[in-house]
Amino acid sequence: ASAKVVLLPPRTPGSTLPKEILEYARALPEGRDEAHDGGSGWSPAKAAVDRFLGLTAEREKRAHDHGGLNAVVHGRRGAGRTTQAKLWAETFHAVVLSLDDIVQDSMRAGTPAGRRALKLCAEAEEQAQQLLLDEEAGGSSAGDDQATAGVESEP
Repeated sequence: ASAKVVLLPPRTPGSTLPKEILEYARALPEGRDEAHDGGSGWSPAKAAVDRFLGLTAEREKRAHDHGGLNAVVHGRRGAGRTTQAKLWAETFHAVVLSLDDIVQDSMRAGTPAGRRALKLCAEAEEQAQQLLLDEEAGGSSAGDDQATAGVESEP
């Protein structure tokens, strides 16, 4: 026979068991030392760990969630990706996660990733401006200048 292992949140020596386990034990019929959960996957130990980790609401939501919609909407600029995603979200009671919004929020918050994104945007803007200037000046680009740098022309 194999021993059953129950993992519980940390507690100080001498303290009582988590309230979920105590309530579960009190609710058991006299003479029974365990009960079946009917296949739901719930257990007092899981409930105690979830409460410790702050996941109680999330597990409760998942218990009532019977599937969902995951979609990636892509297309060219101005094609209506955001509009379409919002319509789908409204229809299916879903959440829209916009990469643009996430990046912009992290840039506003000044997170390390946001600062990096801001730097990359500034560099891209500089490159776009340089390309426009090069086109106006006759079509040469920064890439052409770099490719011929250090090469002497014949007289």
